[in-house]
Amino acid sequence: MTLIRGRTQIILFCVSAALAFHVLAVPLGPREATAGEPTALVPPTQEPSRPLSDGELEKINKTIADKGREIRLNREITTLLGVTKGDELLLSRGVAVKDEAGDVHEFEPLSDDKGYLILKLSPQLNTIYWVNKEFVLTAARSRVPGQPSEEIPIAEAQSGAAKELAYWAAFARE
Repeated sequence: MTLIRGRTQIILFCVSAALAFHVLAVPLGPREATAGEPTALVPPTQEPSRPLSDGELEKINKTIADKGREIRLNREITTLLGVTKGDELLLSRGVAVKDEAGDVHEFEPLSDDKGYLILKLSPQLNTIYWVNKEFVLTAARSRVPGQPSEEIPIAEAQSGAAKELAYWAAFARE
């Protein structure tokens, strides 16, 4: 028997738990509640987990403070993403890391509580994600080097942004 690990295991657990809750919480037919009997099960409320914990974010911010560099962000891209307007110049202090495949990952906190820019740069494709302070994807663009950038619909960009945030979470745990 093959053991299921990681994200697949978590997904299967969540689906099983949701199914079990549905089966247990939904009555089989109409009936009246009797005295002393609960009328319905109420699921516990749980905050959605952030892709980066406070500790992971703190470690990334420390790395930026120690080893980061000032980055002058491209006005056209920041305007197209909606981070800036017109000729507004956005400066950021960020950090870039090259992975084993030679791709570069950048993490750039934005001023004025605007969130973060998360970039993945490769010879074939450059992708930039703008996430808010809670790491919810706000906008994304991609560009083949030498070509104009294109907007990526949020639904399509979700998995790429999640992978980049997972990369940074793993970076912070090292």
